[in-house]
Amino acid sequence: MNQASDALLGQGVECYIDDMVMRVCIDNGFFMKLAKYEWLRKEIPLLGHAVGKCGIKLQSGKVEVLSTVALPKDYSDKMQPLQELMNSQKTQNFA
Repeated sequence: MNQASDALLGQGVECYIDDMVMRVCIDNGFFMKLAKYEWLRKEIPLLGHAVGKCGIKLQSGKVEVLSTVALPKDYSDKMQPLQELMNSQKTQNFA
């Protein structure tokens, strides 16, 4: 893809996998609503990560939530969720 668009590279044109996906969609008759796309982004969120020019990093909001979780202090704190699951008088909804 970079070779095919070599004349445009460096003039505000970057080439990514998205270009190839878009070409396959167009060639196979799929329609795309261009208003739903975001163009020229430096970084995109993807599956809990931020993907950009500098690489892949965790999204900061996801890390902050984990850092505020209280850690169990002793054995009984660790076993409490398992004991709640095994309680026959409670109904469990896993949906």
